[in-house]
Amino acid sequence: MQYYVIILCLIAVCGAKQLPSYINACKPKHTDITKCILKNVEEQVKPRLLNGIPEMGIPTNNPFFVQSIEVSFGNTLKTKVSNMKIWGMEEMIIDNLKFDLDNVLLDINMTIPNMRTQFDYNVEGKVLVLNLDSTGPGQINITNLFSIITTNGTKEAKHGKSYYVFKNINLDAKVGKMSVQLDNLFPGNPEITENANKLFNDNQLVLIEEFAPIIYNVVKNVLLNGLNNIFARFPTDVLFPDD
Repeated sequence: MQYYVIILCLIAVCGAKQLPSYINACKPKHTDITKCILKNVEEQVKPRLLNGIPEMGIPTNNPFFVQSIEVSFGNTLKTKVSNMKIWGMEEMIIDNLKFDLDNVLLDINMTIPNMRTQFDYNVEGKVLVLNLDSTGPGQINITNLFSIITTNGTKEAKHGKSYYVFKNINLDAKVGKMSVQLDNLFPGNPEITENANKLFNDNQLVLIEEFAPIIYNVVKNVLLNGLNNIFARFPTDVLFPDD
């Protein structure tokens, strides 16, 4: 999920070793940082996301790829997904953003109207009345994923320069609607597999409780790792020049 791409743009869009000509620099002493960043993102960055922005170190976002993620729910359910492809991040709507440059605190509220994923899965445990121990291809589709993301970090010195390093990330999310399709839940029994998927999708509250954390964990891991990987390339005085 290319959450980290959007967040990089939101924060680092105004700074790079050499700014692209279409980006307006955002200088803390002379501009409203939030408005400046959002203007750059909405008008210049988002239209370029699908094909990537090499000059800013941003890969293609069509689709975004996640190698693997694991989610456990106590002793009842363990799910692992791998080879995950995610579409829809380019439709992200930034509802609110606050970035405290001095204390390295970032708060972002965002909505993704439609997200589509494909992956390979392994699930062990119980969902509703079903005992599962299955492996196969799967899909999760989400409508209106609203996320409140909070990160905090520090400034650390490296080679005589100051860099942002993010230490923690919290995500509070709400899903409007979700659908799941897990093939091969009951090997050799496609009818039972289809009935199981219908049972999941007919019980939205349980479905979201059991399967949405897969997406949430992807968002958290990708965002934190992505932020740190990218911000390691840009000193703070390049990201946000004083003059």
